[in-house]
Amino acid sequence: MSKTKGDNGDDILMQPLSCQVMNMKFFEPLYQSDIDGITMQDKLRELLANPDSDNAHAFSVEDRNEFLFHILCLVCIGGSMCQTEDRFTELKAATKEMYKDLITIKREKSGKVEITSAVYHIDPKGGSRRLFPISNIHNKFYAIIDREERIITAVSKPFKPFW
Repeated sequence: MSKTKGDNGDDILMQPLSCQVMNMKFFEPLYQSDIDGITMQDKLRELLANPDSDNAHAFSVEDRNEFLFHILCLVCIGGSMCQTEDRFTELKAATKEMYKDLITIKREKSGKVEITSAVYHIDPKGGSRRLFPISNIHNKFYAIIDREERIITAVSKPFKPFW
């Protein structure tokens, strides 16, 4: 994690995220019939939103550092008026499409496939009002760098309270 100063002197943290997942088997822990007697899909949003969740062990620290996991959080947690989804298949499909749209994959002449994108989670710890007007843990900003094409894609999701 690197730290820099914003224009207003606030600290901004830049955390590189792993971007190694090549298929949706990553989500297999969610297909367990139950964890501690509770159907996982019923607790998905709680698991993603609460790092102290009783079911947090379903994903390792390394898994939580994957960009695909962060996209799942964006899709599932949403905002203050997010409508819940009863079926994980729709959430998984939306997550997969976003992931495919945001990262770059290159096939080498040998046939080997590799992800060439570098992904960073930008976190204004000082509460920078320029990046997000309201300080909230659910504010998210990602920079996806396509090293081959030299293109940066930004994903911003500011939290907007209901009231």
